[in-house]
Amino acid sequence: MPVGGEAREALVRELNELSLSLRGQQLATKVAHWNVKGENFLEIHELFDRVASHLEEGVDLLAERAVQLGGGARGTTAEVAAVWEVPGGGSPSESAPERTASKWIGWVVDGLRKVTARLYSGIELAARSGDPVTADLLTELARRADKDLWFLSAHLEAAE
Repeated sequence: MPVGGEAREALVRELNELSLSLRGQQLATKVAHWNVKGENFLEIHELFDRVASHLEEGVDLLAERAVQLGGGARGTTAEVAAVWEVPGGGSPSESAPERTASKWIGWVVDGLRKVTARLYSGIELAARSGDPVTADLLTELARRADKDLWFLSAHLEAAE
């Protein structure tokens, strides 16, 4: 274990909060996946599913890394709700019939941008803590999230 003491505790805390944020975004992305309609439905529906799958894989990797560092993994629904902020506040499911595909994409993009920014902060913390393995893991997750944002944002630009 390359990191000890307070640095290790801070990393474990950050990994857990990131894991909970990714889980919240994964759930939000599945809501969009279930509710999207309209033009390019199948492509967007499948894209949301891929993004949700990437987020779910990230949750698992982050939780496992927290345990590898000697901490515990958090992940209850209550813990997710305490950490993760719904993009734009509230649930868009209530207005699902009125939502266009581009509004669903925008909603997912807003949340994914917040998660990605948090991943970048985690990379910096891991680097300052002298943990290149955790920094590398977070870099890979950020790389994947950036690519997902690119794919999603391309649909928003096409709609304008």
